Amino acid sequence: MDYDIISKEDDVRISDSAYRKIAALDIQRTPVNYELWYAYFYGQNADLLKRINQLTKEKQVFTNELCRDLYYEFIDSTDIQKSVVEETSGQLKDSLADIMMMIDNASNSAKGYNSSLTDSTAKLGSAKTVEDIKAVVQSIVAETKTMMAENKRLEDKLEKSAGQVKNLQETLDNARKEALTDGLTGIANRKCFDEEIENKINDAHNEDHKLCLLVIDIDYFKKFNDNYGHQVGDQVLKLVANTLVNGIKGRDLAARYGGEEFAILLPETPLNAAGKVADGLRIRIANKEIINRATDTNMGQITISVGVAEYQPGEPIEEWIERADKALYKAKDQGRNQVVTADSPFTQLKKQV
Repeated sequence: MDYDIISKEDDVRISDSAYRKIAALDIQRTPVNYELWYAYFYGQNADLLKRINQLTKEKQVFTNELCRDLYYEFIDSTDIQKSVVEETSGQLKDSLADIMMMIDNASNSAKGYNSSLTDSTAKLGSAKTVEDIKAVVQSIVAETKTMMAENKRLEDKLEKSAGQVKNLQETLDNARKEALTDGLTGIANRKCFDEEIENKINDAHNEDHKLCLLVIDIDYFKKFNDNYGHQVGDQVLKLVANTLVNGIKGRDLAARYGGEEFAILLPETPLNAAGKVADGLRIRIANKEIINRATDTNMGQITISVGVAEYQPGEPIEEWIERADKALYKAKDQGRNQVVTADSPFTQLKKQV
């Protein structure tokens, strides 16, 4: 992250706040945790501030894993991809400018060649001797050879530039893909989810179809992490992510929502069908055994709890997600390893009347 020049006093104050926060959270004093909280107290990363404040409001426990996820989502990944995009965009702009210059030069050469042909035609019309005609023809041949050589040079340059533009475009595409991909699990990240949820809602409006959201949480993940270590915990996250992706259709989106929480968007899917999808995923994950490959130890099974909510036309996104979250909390309260579907806001209103 780029930090503007600040006074020594402000730097000391921010550093002290970061260290105090790390101590209060009882997490490791790693460079990642330090920069995360330094950036938070620095106060210029609006998205980071919003997320941490929201998590604090929800009384979320800031573990080392959660802090790491926040760091890679809002600091490291953002800065790297921003740098790549800015550099590549500049190179792409230069390449396109070179191509335009080549085309402009080719246009001028063509105009000059046409002018020469016009002059030669006039000279042929007024030629009186064979020598005059011969001289005009030789001039045309020379001009044509020059034009052919310039066209060949232009063709070679354009081919080279086209290759450069293609490579730069691929670099930009890869940078965007990486910016929208969770570094650990390889599936869509929170940023991708936030973009896609709006797109899916617009599609649901335009095409008049149902849209459902699954909010998924791994049961007792912190305890599992504490017992077996973060590396094994990371493998569990990858396993769950892969199972979710393989259990949905191509039009659906599975994303890592944060920490051990995932979210799935199911377009063209009513609530009852979404509930069946959620329960199918729950069963698939519960049937998998966790094996520590290093020690060949069977660590048992993991389970998930799922909250399901169907989008209601005109409903604010935050309220839709909140309904799915409440359904998830209900699944947790009822014993975990289960799926709970949320009432629509209209059903809840009727219950209150």
